[in-house]
Amino acid sequence: MAPPTTSFASPQHAVPTVWGMVWLLHTALELPLSVVGLFLTSSVRFEEMNNTVRVMIKLYSALSLSLSLACLLLYTLPDYLPGKRAVAILLLFYHGIASSVFLNADPITGVSLGAQFKLAQHQLTPELLAGVAHGLLALMVTAWWQSTLGQVKAAAGGGVPAGRKGR
Repeated sequence: MAPPTTSFASPQHAVPTVWGMVWLLHTALELPLSVVGLFLTSSVRFEEMNNTVRVMIKLYSALSLSLSLACLLLYTLPDYLPGKRAVAILLLFYHGIASSVFLNADPITGVSLGAQFKLAQHQLTPELLAGVAHGLLALMVTAWWQSTLGQVKAAAGGGVPAGRKGR
């Protein structure tokens, strides 16, 4: 009798895809900001910074750090797993909403990127850059979702619900 196989041992899903890099990209972009917000809160320069804002930054940073670590762990798992796809939906909603918030926000920082990086002529602000970055991550998560639908269908037996074969 052959030993049982698991879906985690399947070699066809062991190779990461190009769109699967969205998990590592999310970690690379969010993890440093989370660490700064959690451990170096006093170095974050916002207008009208008080203790309430510091606590909110720390809470958000803890949430973002947790999500970044989850993305790092999910990167190696097969793309058809329901838990990985649930986190992808969470990322899609988070980055889509964050993009909208940043793109519609009034200036929130006391520092302009224009003076430091010579971007003033293009009117690039931290809010605009953050909004575009979150929007691009939302699009990448959507592309990952669409590119892995075939794996989900194959893992489910070709899209035929269980118990309905032969009807």
